[in-house]
Amino acid sequence: MSTKIILLIGASAVVLIFIVYAVIINNRRYSGRRRRYNKDLHSDVGDLSLSEKDSVAGEDEGTLRTLGGDGPDFTAKPEEKPAPEPQKAQEKKPEKIWQDFYIVNLVKADGTPFDGYAVKTNFESHGYIFGEYDIYHCLDNVDDKSSEKFAVANLFKPGTFSKKDVNSFAVKGISFVLQPKKGSGVRNFTSMLKDVGEFAHELGAVVINQDCSRKFDDALKDQYLKELAAFDAQ
Repeated sequence: MSTKIILLIGASAVVLIFIVYAVIINNRRYSGRRRRYNKDLHSDVGDLSLSEKDSVAGEDEGTLRTLGGDGPDFTAKPEEKPAPEPQKAQEKKPEKIWQDFYIVNLVKADGTPFDGYAVKTNFESHGYIFGEYDIYHCLDNVDDKSSEKFAVANLFKPGTFSKKDVNSFAVKGISFVLQPKKGSGVRNFTSMLKDVGEFAHELGAVVINQDCSRKFDDALKDQYLKELAAFDAQ
């Protein structure tokens, strides 16, 4: 099997891992909002006293007796309804040109693997945290997992890093993965590219694009920054 096909398979595995990761995080956020909604709803119903319930029921019953007394009064003037307000023109949403994930990969030009100890040392020197899914995470605040700027995974299956025997561990490719966050897409991507450049220099690697088909160049960088600027502006 050619090196290019292997790289393509590895890139697909990384994307799948982060799609599952994003779904789990979003489900956690949705469940939290759902629990808070149900709590507030039951709290509002519970605050209604028995006397208040009777008062509401009495008002409804009295209204019905009044309407059914002597029959309808056809001389009464019909209730005047306020004129409908003119509908506001809907704001046009920006066209989606951005991607759900932005991935930049590092490999060695000769196809040899990176030394596991060197990779681990470089990750830790940049302040990356080893965490969920056995991958590294770059956080704005090390005490807040939700402040993640981007993550770093193994380009090849299973997409994770081993910490059991770091001295013999080797990895043929490293994937830097960014899931854009509104208002910080450009900032986080720029930060990620800075680290990618430093890693490439320190590990003797070349930077390639998401599907491992060509080198990551300035044209692709400008395209991604343009897309992320549109994402931040929505």
